[in-house]
Amino acid sequence: MDARSTDAATRPAVMMQVLVPDGTLAQHSTALEAAHDVFRVTRVAPQFAWQAMEKLADWEQSGADGDAPLSEAEDLAIDVLLCAREAANQSLGVRQGEPAVELQFIEASAPPR
Repeated sequence: MDARSTDAATRPAVMMQVLVPDGTLAQHSTALEAAHDVFRVTRVAPQFAWQAMEKLADWEQSGADGDAPLSEAEDLAIDVLLCAREAANQSLGVRQGEPAVELQFIEASAPPR
């Protein structure tokens, strides 16, 4: 399995958005586009990266010892997520020590029945 192929039926729908401290609508759009470009170029689904990050966070909170139980694809997806966040920051010229852009993933609610 790679970062592009996960069973879509088992994944919750997720939307990526950016949080830009005191940012304008144009800045939000620029940062979001930069982040999406990284995912598009690397062909890693943002949703897969989010799931890998959640898995890592759960493992860290469990207090387990040793290496995190991530596959190579999950590890790669987390690296891509971090690069996407950096690209979003660079697109706005954020400098070291300034409030940084954050990527946030929101699970879409299930469609009404």
